[in-house]
Amino acid sequence: VAERSSFYDLYELQTQVVALQPHHRSFKELPSLLVGIQTEQDVRLISKDQGLRMAEGFPCDYIDASLVTQQNIHTILDTSVEKILQAQYFSSIKYSKAKGNLEN
Repeated sequence: VAERSSFYDLYELQTQVVALQPHHRSFKELPSLLVGIQTEQDVRLISKDQGLRMAEGFPCDYIDASLVTQQNIHTILDTSVEKILQAQYFSSIKYSKAKGNLEN
C-alpha cells in the first residue's frame, strides 16, 4: 500500500467484485485473501492489526508478508491456490445438487 487511501479503497473494490459475480451472493462466497506486503520501508503504512480487522470485516483470510525477507510469500501462493480449488469443488457440488445428481 503506497498510500493509506488505497487501503480504504478496498471496500469499494469488494463491492465491485461482488457485483461482477452474479452467481455469488456475497464476498464471503468468493475465494479471497487479503495480503499485507511490507516493502523495504521501515515504517508500515498499515499495521498488521488493521489488516486483520479489515479481513474480518470482509470476511476473508489475511496474510502478512515481507518482500525483503520473503516471509510468507509461499504461504500466499499456497493459500490462493487452495482457496481457488476449494471454490471450484464447492461450486461443482452446488451445480450437481441443482441438477439433482446428489442427495442431501
